[in-house]
Amino acid sequence: MMTGETGLFQKLHVAFPNAVTAFFAYQFEHSEWHGLRFWDVILPGFMLLAGTSMAYSYNRQKELGFSWGDSFKKTLKRSFWLLFWGILIYAVRDGHLNWQLSNVLTQLAFTTFITFLVINKSFTTQLVVSILCLIIPEVLYRTILMPGFDQPFVEMKNFGSFINQSIGISVDAEHKTTTINFISSSAHTIWGLMAGRLLMMDKGAKEKMWWL
Repeated sequence: MMTGETGLFQKLHVAFPNAVTAFFAYQFEHSEWHGLRFWDVILPGFMLLAGTSMAYSYNRQKELGFSWGDSFKKTLKRSFWLLFWGILIYAVRDGHLNWQLSNVLTQLAFTTFITFLVINKSFTTQLVVSILCLIIPEVLYRTILMPGFDQPFVEMKNFGSFINQSIGISVDAEHKTTTINFISSSAHTIWGLMAGRLLMMDKGAKEKMWWL
């Protein structure tokens, strides 16, 4: 993540332009709108790992005698600090004040909270909720068409950008990702939680790998 955030490969390509550095510079940048690059799957992967760690953490808390309420308060506190630091870290960009809720930390704050709400539920319930997390944004984008934001699959002309504008976030090239991405990202965190629960079960390695 550090290599992508710092633009290391892009800088290497500028300093040493060749096919190899061009490949890595390309893959470690988000696609403009359509398409898929390696850097585009980092956030889903990170959310998946976060969900898996939640499963282990919650299990450990139960062993220590934590009630669900105790763990809920702990999760609220964690989500608050993730949100706080996510906002603060990006508060100043390129010499001016910046306001956004779509970076990794702020998104993780929301997905952590949502995932914890189903942490004690059955695998079936968790799977259903995760699928709903994918369906809900799709429905919102297709059905809520506001003036100037009535093109579901056009960049900065969709419902997600409308929400950004509504909460005071600029709709421009620096704020292309939308706040409500956390809804679909919650699916990845829930899947990570499910994977963590599976890994802790008393099952053989082959059976675990089959389910994963």
